[in-house]
Amino acid sequence: MLIESAFLKLPELLLSSHNHRGNVEAMVVHHLVTGLQMELNSRSIPFAYNHITVEVPYPKQSRIGSVFRADLLFDSNGSIPSIARLDQYGFKEKQWVEAKGYFSKGKTTPATTQNIGRVIKDIIRLCLLPEELQGGIRQNGRYVLLVFDKHPGKYLAYSNREWLRRIFEDRTPSIKINLESEKTSLIQSIVGQSNLNSQMELSLSILHFEPSTEIPFPVYWGYLLRIDKFSISINNKVITSSGEVQERWDRDKVLALEAVRNEFANLLGKDEGDIPVV
Repeated sequence: MLIESAFLKLPELLLSSHNHRGNVEAMVVHHLVTGLQMELNSRSIPFAYNHITVEVPYPKQSRIGSVFRADLLFDSNGSIPSIARLDQYGFKEKQWVEAKGYFSKGKTTPATTQNIGRVIKDIIRLCLLPEELQGGIRQNGRYVLLVFDKHPGKYLAYSNREWLRRIFEDRTPSIKINLESEKTSLIQSIVGQSNLNSQMELSLSILHFEPSTEIPFPVYWGYLLRIDKFSISINNKVITSSGEVQERWDRDKVLALEAVRNEFANLLGKDEGDIPVV
């Protein structure tokens, strides 16, 4: 829907400038916000900027001294009619986005395993940190935005990771990630520790753009991962969401989400990008 439409504007926006130095992630988010603003303006939605917030704190915080922030939140409340029926196409009232940009920086060899860990960390944050209310209305859409200036295989280690290959080759993959069997460097990039007793199952819908050739440089590869269903276990605490239109959450399920969220927060050392509470 709107996030997807904004995503498809990224090639034009990215190619509008050759100077992509500095904070690449912030630049990618900026271009997505620009595309989203263009989409809202084309619909003559008044005060469109009121629906878009960057670096927004997630509603549920359980760590003392820092706050988890999402790269982007689009709150469609008051802008899009008939949300209940659009929900059958994956549309949610609140759409959370975590973004990663991987661009060449001099002759430095990309840290491909650590890059995968950072993507997994964003997925975990998206699944656990938005607030889910009791009842039968699911408000939260969850997106991971990945942009590369070379083929993703140059930045992310595909070897022995079928689930990762499927993200970039399938459009609606169902994947399983066993973090207990992953490399120490990958786990450390997620929680700052050497071990993580965690497994994940995800059903994704993936939108993408890819160049036909790599010349002239720069050109870009982009992937928008929408998390439709998920199951995450951390230290034997489990939360599962079926992604169904009228999936009901009772009090026990809300508490189960909170328990897994707390396990994740307690495992973290210094969380990259988090901002101390003043």
